[in-house]
Amino acid sequence: MWSYANCPAGRADPSLDSLSMRAPRPTMIRGWRSQVIPSGHSATTNKALAVTAIVSLSGMLAIGKSRLAATMAGVKSESRRARQAAQTRRDILNAARRLFAEKGYAATSVAEVAAAAGASVQTIYDSVGSKAQLVSALNDLIDEEGGVAPLAGRIPSETDPRALLEIAVSITHNICKRCGDIIGAVYGAANVEPALAVVRDESRRRHREGIAWLTGRLAELGAVRRDLEHERAAEMIAALTDPQVVRTFVIDYGWDWDDWHDWTVDALAQLVLPDVSRTGRP
Repeated sequence: MWSYANCPAGRADPSLDSLSMRAPRPTMIRGWRSQVIPSGHSATTNKALAVTAIVSLSGMLAIGKSRLAATMAGVKSESRRARQAAQTRRDILNAARRLFAEKGYAATSVAEVAAAAGASVQTIYDSVGSKAQLVSALNDLIDEEGGVAPLAGRIPSETDPRALLEIAVSITHNICKRCGDIIGAVYGAANVEPALAVVRDESRRRHREGIAWLTGRLAELGAVRRDLEHERAAEMIAALTDPQVVRTFVIDYGWDWDDWHDWTVDALAQLVLPDVSRTGRP
């Protein structure tokens, strides 16, 4: 505020004369609703009005905080429910996986899956779906446990051709090693169970499309032999990394998982890559 203490000694501020001729302006204190305090009121009245405005503002802030707390609680509750729903789905799929591998698809009922997962039959239908949808969802579980997403995510930025082949081999290695039980159940009964044939065919489609994408990356790097068509290169990689081929080496012939991995990377490097790329040097 302006006061006479701001004026040089012996001189009055001429602006004060003009101000004194005007009608006094009210003082505004803004809160939930604006409170107008006329300057002509007594100090006691002004103080009371000011307190009223502050109380109103405090009430507004309290309401805002309460609403914010309620909103945050709702967000946390929804997030918790989403996590619980995802965990329930995983429990159901793991129970189905175990029972399908142990008893076979045809001999396993939805009620048995529900009991093994600690859920109701209705929860199975709400969370996953029918028995056929249940087994179809196992492809997603296989991809998750095989770590497909993080490995495939490296493909666009990888510049080492041999490292790209290692990605393809590692994906199949992880899937077959970690999910061999359900892969064996699916492939073993696919010829007599239409629902399992759907799962097998979807698995093969994903595998071949992924290999085609990876081979395209090799072609971008100029890392496919000049005498080899890209489509043929993709077929070679897809064939040697097919789960059935892996299981033949490991289960039928007793190879160690890591031995198969290293041998397959070397074999594919010899079959697909130009000489300069076979040892991992760009």
